[in-house]
Amino acid sequence: MAKPNITKIFHNGHAYELEYGGWLNHRYGEASKALTEVYSNDIHLNNTTIGEYKAAKSDEYESLKDKRDMTFMKYLRQSFKTEFDMEWNETIKGIKKAIESPRII
Repeated sequence: MAKPNITKIFHNGHAYELEYGGWLNHRYGEASKALTEVYSNDIHLNNTTIGEYKAAKSDEYESLKDKRDMTFMKYLRQSFKTEFDMEWNETIKGIKKAIESPRII
């Protein structure tokens, strides 16, 4: 899935950061793909978003004294498994699939 991008715009001697979502990555492709793009960090998980959860785990990871044989993603997967008793990748893929799947109500 596409990630948001940040670009800088300079105007009258000032720099402004502009963040644009993953939909812009499809600007030359099919519009339907752009409209249904799901960015993982925006997905809600209990009382937080995936992006907030990853940021909190990143802070925890950075504070570890011994990181041997432990990448951030490995730490994230282990923490998620411990806290939610689910696998990180499968859970995120499942949530995205549920969001993107058409439903008849």
